[in-house]
Amino acid sequence: MINVAIIGCGHGGQALAADLSQKGCKVSLYAHPDHPGGIAAIAKARGIQGKGLINQFVPIARVTTDLQQAMEQSEYIFLVLPSYAHEAMFIEMLPYLKPGQTVITLAANFASLSYLKLLEKTGKMADIDMIDIASLPYVCRSDNAGTVEIIAVKKKLAVASIPAAAIHKHIRKLGPVFPCQMITYQDVLSLGMNITSGMTHPAITLLNAGRIGKGKEVFYFYKDGITPEIASVIERLDAERLRIGQRLGLEMYEYLDLMAEYYGTRYESVYQFFRESPAHNALPLCPSSLQERYITQDVAGLMVPWYGLGKLVHSESFVMGNLINIASLLNNTNYLRTGLNLARLNLHDKTIEEIMQYVTYGRLSASLSPYDICSGHLKQPACQTTCFGNVA
Repeated sequence: MINVAIIGCGHGGQALAADLSQKGCKVSLYAHPDHPGGIAAIAKARGIQGKGLINQFVPIARVTTDLQQAMEQSEYIFLVLPSYAHEAMFIEMLPYLKPGQTVITLAANFASLSYLKLLEKTGKMADIDMIDIASLPYVCRSDNAGTVEIIAVKKKLAVASIPAAAIHKHIRKLGPVFPCQMITYQDVLSLGMNITSGMTHPAITLLNAGRIGKGKEVFYFYKDGITPEIASVIERLDAERLRIGQRLGLEMYEYLDLMAEYYGTRYESVYQFFRESPAHNALPLCPSSLQERYITQDVAGLMVPWYGLGKLVHSESFVMGNLINIASLLNNTNYLRTGLNLARLNLHDKTIEEIMQYVTYGRLSASLSPYDICSGHLKQPACQTTCFGNVA
């Protein structure tokens, strides 16, 4: 039995708690006292009522608003939160983290790099593994407290870790219970540059701002929000992202190839994908305002670091920069300043070579032994599996 803590009680946290519990994991589900969500209803029922793909009541071993209690016996700690809450939540977790625990962030948006900067100040860095997962594995919703509907599950999801070589031992342990196949990337920077939500959401949201900004119109976000012109913007954005990653020497994949891996269906164009994808068009999924995660998470937490890395390698990012500026204007927020910029990732003062060492080992070569560099791991003997991705 694997002991896990799930930090976050929104629709994603409830879906993961129900799924892992019914697969035999001992789950501690935590909600922050300031954002309790449906935790009271779940605690009263002692479980979650599943609908859709998990159409049953699932008991949850522990339901709590006590963070220390949730974490104390957990081998794996899943953060299932909006990306803007990752760093603040990790700071609250720091006093309770123990050697040998692993922190896993879903919809990570470079989360492990922001945590690494905090761990360096505590001396716990060599004792904690961190895993980034590209997105939530489910298409799901929770309309009532204590009830979650899982509509679809992705076929595959990309994962990477710090230290980079640690990912394989964790996949061996988590693979039997995780809801979909995990595809390994060589490092968390490569993973972050291939997270698809930065291409999926911002352009459609911003270029439908007149409809969304009214706060009243409900439409099918993907099939009704896309036009050939907006699809062209997304394709140009994807080309910029690919060029930045390639100049950094990262493992990069085109948007449509990634979506084919995740959802199991290949489309000929971005326009066709958004118009016809069943998983994306089962529900309207339209944001109610421009202050929701399609901007606050995907612009601030993905496009901003992409743009910063583009500046570092002198790669033109005309579309990316303009989308960030439009989002900043509409929401009266300077996302280049407040978002996940390179300073917050502790990459702003490093060369490209130093960045690659940092994301691979969690520190620079001056503090690495020859053994560390050969093994690719800071804590244990070298992993026997090559740490390169296998996205087709």
